[in-house]
Amino acid sequence: MWPGLIDLAKKGGIDLIQTYVFWDGHEPEKGKYDFTGRYDIVQFVKLVADSGLYVNLRIGPYVCAEWSSGGFPLWLRDIPGIEFRTDNEPFKVEMEGFTRKIVSLMKENNLFASQGGPIILAQVENEYGNIDSAYGASAMAYITWAAKMAEGLDTGVPWIMCQQDDAPANIINTCNGFYCDWFSPNDYSKPKMWTENWAGWFHNWGKKAPHRPAEDVAYAVALFFAKGGSFQNYYMYHGGTNFERTAGERIATSYDYDAPLDEYGQVREPKYSHLKELHAAIKACEPALAAVDGDAFTMSLGSTSEVHVYGNGNGNSLGQFVSSSEVCAAFLVNWGDNASETVQFNEGSYDLPACVDASDSSTSASIHLDGVKDTVHIFVDGVYAGSPDEFDLETVEQKINLKKGQNSISVLSMTLGLQNYGAYLEKEVAGISEAKLVGLSTGDVELTNQEWEYQIGLKGEELKLYTEAGMTKVTWESAASLPVNQPLHWYKVRADLKGVMQFAYGFQLTWKLTTIDAPSGNGPVALDLGTMGKGQAWINGVSIGRYWTLKQTPFLDTVGGCSDVCDYRGTYKYNKCTTGCGDIARWYHVPREWLKATGNLLVIFEETGGDPTGVSLGTQIMNKICAYVSESHPVFVSGNVNTINSHPLVQLDCSPGHIISEIRFASFGTPSGTCGRFQEGICHSSQSTELLVKECVGKQQCSVNVTWKSFEAEDPCPGLTKSLAVEAACEVIGPTLQEGAATKVQDYRTVDNDNRKLEAFKQRAVLPDPMMNTSKT
Repeated sequence: MWPGLIDLAKKGGIDLIQTYVFWDGHEPEKGKYDFTGRYDIVQFVKLVADSGLYVNLRIGPYVCAEWSSGGFPLWLRDIPGIEFRTDNEPFKVEMEGFTRKIVSLMKENNLFASQGGPIILAQVENEYGNIDSAYGASAMAYITWAAKMAEGLDTGVPWIMCQQDDAPANIINTCNGFYCDWFSPNDYSKPKMWTENWAGWFHNWGKKAPHRPAEDVAYAVALFFAKGGSFQNYYMYHGGTNFERTAGERIATSYDYDAPLDEYGQVREPKYSHLKELHAAIKACEPALAAVDGDAFTMSLGSTSEVHVYGNGNGNSLGQFVSSSEVCAAFLVNWGDNASETVQFNEGSYDLPACVDASDSSTSASIHLDGVKDTVHIFVDGVYAGSPDEFDLETVEQKINLKKGQNSISVLSMTLGLQNYGAYLEKEVAGISEAKLVGLSTGDVELTNQEWEYQIGLKGEELKLYTEAGMTKVTWESAASLPVNQPLHWYKVRADLKGVMQFAYGFQLTWKLTTIDAPSGNGPVALDLGTMGKGQAWINGVSIGRYWTLKQTPFLDTVGGCSDVCDYRGTYKYNKCTTGCGDIARWYHVPREWLKATGNLLVIFEETGGDPTGVSLGTQIMNKICAYVSESHPVFVSGNVNTINSHPLVQLDCSPGHIISEIRFASFGTPSGTCGRFQEGICHSSQSTELLVKECVGKQQCSVNVTWKSFEAEDPCPGLTKSLAVEAACEVIGPTLQEGAATKVQDYRTVDNDNRKLEAFKQRAVLPDPMMNTSKT
């Protein structure tokens, strides 16, 4: 049958014939080879050469092929200590022996292309990447060895490994499946190759016979070449028969596979002729396909249609590219599966029939990311799909919805700085290292080696929207309301304006503008971002840094609890004395030097979602001040300890523009405790509070000698070393606190009545281009 099958394949537009090499058929007993009859592989390759076709010799020697034991001879199991397809010496010895035997046989007959023969490709191993995780670290060692072994045979032709995304550098990794338009090799210097386009499917005993429509096969082939494919092979083009006991577990004797040439070698219509016409069309496009070193010029033509154009032209528009091309080929694609679509292209009208889904029949899956630092936002076709609710996970798996046809996936890495300690810092990276789709009915889809497009930073940062000049790069339109609690929004505060921008990828960037005046006084200024989530903020074009309020419970560190009391005795560790359990990070310092008297510009980029209507700017004041000084405390004068006629002082000092308004606690004697928790001891002067009120209330600062003579006519506790403990309150000079103003104490600080709430009316702004680039998937 061989000559007739080869002739029909050539007439069908086939350029190359691919064949496995069955180890169990050629070496049924160890060391005893059979290359006669149906196993005369030399004669088969020569017949292909005589027809002017090429050969891809898939040695394996594991072949799968629904063949008994995957083509491994039964005697292989009996070798002591052997383990198949892993870093195992007994197996590697036998595998190399058979591979070397086949290569030598081909060389002896001058059948490699390097010798003038038809064999232009050879394959070692087969679909190992589908199961290599079961072998752990030994898998990579085995694949590396197999690649090195194959290359050492000096065939003079490239070696391939199918379904092996981590194939070594000099080995071409290829795709197997019903569709491989999505596939990219693990290095852009390697061609995009499809070793098994499953033209149908095998038949199990007692099961229905599978059939794949000719239209679907043709669509998959055309789409593969439209997206940069260079080599496509049918599995199977002729199926055949599992003679003898060669069929694998529960595999029927018939291996028809719904192939273009059926089990009996007869033409199967319409599949054979449909593909024959497709092959002729693709060959007519070869000059244009070969003229492009990279991606085609791609453009949308309708809701579910697009065009991929190849040629040797140039220009930024499709018209310029086509008109300047000496050779040109266009693939018009309708990836919708429900309705045809009429499109206009190059002064012509084309009706594109509905096609089958080229990705998967399911609408949901999960994207699995490894090497994540620190977390990510995930988008599908520009629509926000979600983010993990934890940080520093290394691995993220997010459920997403996919439409039929082409989907665009974007991953925005939300880093929290780069590693600052440890060896080999130059090797530390951020972002993600691996990506794949999981949960599809056809199996996982590797995305790591897709042709991702990268953008460092945000478009808003590139345009410097936080500066005066950057404001001129947007157009303002009316908007109904200010979005709150939405991720990835920009808020801009200036000139009594606020608005919303809608981007092409479906997520919003929101701006809010109003007048911000600098708070009065000379006290430190803080931005209250307690109603926000996580992001960055700029004042007058200067970044105040990241903010992260840590409102999400999983991020708050409450393990072990916190205490206001800390025993200083003993060895200190970083987690010995802790406070702030469950508190949000609310206040963010804004140096007063960065502020103008009026019209300050505040820009906020919110990553996780917040409410900008609660943002305020105010001064931080010392609401509570404390002192604890012993009468034995050394007194320093001009840098020297002075022990003659001198006493230590308690000095109380409020921030500029504020005065001491209250003495909340005072005790000269043997007080104990800490600020906010002072207690009187066994020795206490009853004049303590009265004296502190007299000396300090109404003043910005005051001082009191720590000696019994300041409080009593006689020493109240002779023989005891006494101390003075004081807690006082500070208040702004002038009007009292505005009714309802914030008085939250945070580390002895609070915001006074000089808060500036951000008032606004509605505007809408639109950027000239999207916020971030996306990957092509």
